[in-house]
Amino acid sequence: MLSNLYTNINTQVTDLTKNQSTFTIILIMAIILTLVFLACYNLVIIPQKMAKNHLDFICNKIKQGDTVSTQNGNVGKVLYVFKSTVIIELENGCKTEVLKQSIKSIYPTSHTKTHARTHSTNT
Repeated sequence: MLSNLYTNINTQVTDLTKNQSTFTIILIMAIILTLVFLACYNLVIIPQKMAKNHLDFICNKIKQGDTVSTQNGNVGKVLYVFKSTVIIELENGCKTEVLKQSIKSIYPTSHTKTHARTHSTNT
């Protein structure tokens, strides 16, 4: 009878230990999964949000007379500003309409075209 009680207690303790180790493994896996998610968030989502905020800032800051450079390398003076596009005059006198999202940088009206041109090749 006593040996039967000892065996019963021994099996209960063994089952408790197995359950505790399973819980520990699940907890460690949850912590690792959380760390991987945080790493992905910091490496992908935050820079993407920062770039979008910068693009929105540039789109709202454009005004007539600014010198701008586009993502494809065109540098020109802003003639007209519309809701989602701007018309710029390039150095050779050609006027072209570009999306605001394609503008990479803005140079205030005090800068000359030569300064904007040399500045855009450095970036």
